[in-house]
Amino acid sequence: MKKISLSILAIAGLLFFACAKPEIPSDPNDNQTEQPGDNPGDNPGDNPGEQPGDNPGEQPGDNPGGTDQPGSGDNPTVYDIFLCIGQSNMAGRGEMIDSDRDSINGVWLLKPDGSIEKATNPLNKYSSVRKDLSMQQISPAFGFCTYMHEKTEKPILLVVNAKGGTGIGNWVPDSSSDTLYNAALRRTRQALAYGELKGIIWHQGESNASTWSSYMASLKTMVEAFRKDLGKENLPFVAGEIHHYHSNSMYFNKMIQAIAENIPNTAWVSAYGLTLNSDMLHHDRESQITLGERYGEAMYRLAYDNSAPAPAVQPELYVEPRKITLESASGSEATATLVTNQSDISVSIPEDAASWLSVKVGSDKITFTASSEAQSGESRTAVVRFSAQKEYVDITVTQKAASKYSIGQVWNNQGVIFWINPENPDNFKVISAKAEKRAWGPKDKINGVNSSSISGLEAADKVRAADDYSTASYAQQFCDKLGEGWYIPNRDEGDALFLAYDSETYFAKDKSGTATKDVPDKCTDKEKAARTAFDNALTSVEGGVKLNTAEWSSTGDSIWLCYETSAGLGYYYRYGSPGCSTGSKSSTARWARCVKEIK
Repeated sequence: MKKISLSILAIAGLLFFACAKPEIPSDPNDNQTEQPGDNPGDNPGDNPGEQPGDNPGEQPGDNPGGTDQPGSGDNPTVYDIFLCIGQSNMAGRGEMIDSDRDSINGVWLLKPDGSIEKATNPLNKYSSVRKDLSMQQISPAFGFCTYMHEKTEKPILLVVNAKGGTGIGNWVPDSSSDTLYNAALRRTRQALAYGELKGIIWHQGESNASTWSSYMASLKTMVEAFRKDLGKENLPFVAGEIHHYHSNSMYFNKMIQAIAENIPNTAWVSAYGLTLNSDMLHHDRESQITLGERYGEAMYRLAYDNSAPAPAVQPELYVEPRKITLESASGSEATATLVTNQSDISVSIPEDAASWLSVKVGSDKITFTASSEAQSGESRTAVVRFSAQKEYVDITVTQKAASKYSIGQVWNNQGVIFWINPENPDNFKVISAKAEKRAWGPKDKINGVNSSSISGLEAADKVRAADDYSTASYAQQFCDKLGEGWYIPNRDEGDALFLAYDSETYFAKDKSGTATKDVPDKCTDKEKAARTAFDNALTSVEGGVKLNTAEWSSTGDSIWLCYETSAGLGYYYRYGSPGCSTGSKSSTARWARCVKEIK
């Protein structure tokens, strides 16, 4: 009799529970099992340090333990359900401590078979798409669920289905990589047997920071799909900023702050003051918990009480770019864009940089100025910190080393420097002081090099290797007489030479510049002085010849440039007026003058 009574009670309990289940939106995939390949790997280059294919999914024996079903013991029969999805920060990378493994009061976790258990960290351990179990640590879901239970005094059921390294494209249901969306949808539908879905929290964006301009459209597609497929037209959704230290965070976070203007019944949470692990990619344990509480505060207003106080405005401080380069000269400047909601920003310059660097903070930009000239051959670097309350940004400022060389300087008694590499002051080019008037080569017997694709030593080597080198390469033969490394200059080098010779700005493409584009007689005093100084440097070398021996004629002399045109004829460049000729000649004698690059 006793056994019969217990059986009747058990049957009654089961009937009660079945009746209490809410209606679940239909899932066309309910009868489908998850197939191999349903869960794609990371996007290439996403989140360095997390490798694709790190054992996604739950492994046999990963998560032993019992199941706590609704209606048994102290367990409730109806839960408030939340879906927690995103990439590695939502999966959790904050290092756990021993107490984190204790069960979380008032919170349950959905298991892979659709049953539930008392929640313990790591909360992403049952994700159907996760990476290796050992990588799952403290996530924002921890701070979120504890906040929600304490605030609502209701039992909370979490569906956590995050995967590190994934981009928004992996989560959009109409893309070619939609399995992450499908997996989250399937697991959420399983959870609906236990209560009502109250909202979604989403932390993702590090993988998409550089493509932020197209992000909102993809996010809207995903949110609308969840709302439609789960039968909740106005389902609350909360997204988070990425860490303010992250590259492009200024642009990404400003975009995510506009979520409510683009998607109804949504909110965003700030990453203000959060700190990172040593990998400088993931929030540490304390910050994960803080971030989760911010998610909870925002979700409570959306899902329970929209009259609740709005979260306090958090400081925002962004500076882009994070690396600044100053020229070697004293007074050289560079600027960075500043976006902030703070009026009081402190600047910290290292003590050893205070003598050469000054910084001015404006309303929307920061100006960096070199207050002294850099020494020859030695660049200078400083890390400048900008702070507003607990927010800070570090900017690396480098002043280039002063070059030991200068434009117009005689080099090694062979030529004159006309170009210095702006990225490396020890890399420069010289034009030969010696020159000789000679024809390019007999007409129709020029070696084929195609100067549009190669130039310099490579082209010179091809000319030397040609069968008709000795009878058809008169200009190159002159260069070879000067010694190893000399070659015919190309048209770009002709433009650089003209700048060095003339001292005024000149644009080769449209032939605009100073009065010299007409006739040399219209040269300014500055141009005349520069030309005279350059010619004097050339003639100071034994055997050196002026660049423009025609003095102030209307056209001036010209030198050969490039190894070949499409017609097999060499270009020439006139130094009376700027620019290479629109035609080309081979038989007329012009100045053969050569270039050498010094590295």
